[in-house]
Amino acid sequence: MHPSIDEEQLAASLDDVWRTPVRIKNKFRIKGHSEWVAEALTRLADAGRIERKVEETKGIRKGRGAVFRAQTFETFRRLQAQ
Repeated sequence: MHPSIDEEQLAASLDDVWRTPVRIKNKFRIKGHSEWVAEALTRLADAGRIERKVEETKGIRKGRGAVFRAQTFETFRRLQAQ
């Protein structure tokens, strides 16, 4: 089990710039692994608290069952007022 990340503080600290979980971790000096930050960001995005953008790269990776899938990376930012 890993220590929990304060999701409220994480969501409040985001700005208008799209950033990867690693960049967010480094910019805001969040302790712990980047995977933990990514999990927290994904939960916030699924709940509609922040925005998430998924982009495909030119690379491919082998998935389960020898299925090849395009590699993607996710970026996050605070929710924009419409």
